[in-house]
Amino acid sequence: MDSEDQDILTSEEAIRERELISKCFQLMRDERSRYEDQAIRLIEKAELETETEGFKLSYIVKENTYFCRINSKNKSGNSYEIEFPIPELNKEKIETLVELFAQSEAERMS
Repeated sequence: MDSEDQDILTSEEAIRERELISKCFQLMRDERSRYEDQAIRLIEKAELETETEGFKLSYIVKENTYFCRINSKNKSGNSYEIEFPIPELNKEKIETLVELFAQSEAERMS
């Protein structure tokens, strides 16, 4: 299988990806105020933990990267990791974190 074949999504994967993107945009709109507050706290303290419906979300500021670990509270559940590069401008930092929070919550919902 060449690299071109690996880039093609199955119809099931494509549907899941569209649903994830749609949910992410919905969360960015509906939860913006909460995400902006969380972004300020994360920037100030370099770490933040939240919990939602069976998942623990841990955010850490690393060198040049915002890092999120999503852990299921269920011992046999899955865990995921997401990393976003840290932009230079403060306005962009907040927006990047809003996207990270939305993506991490959308990911755990899927």
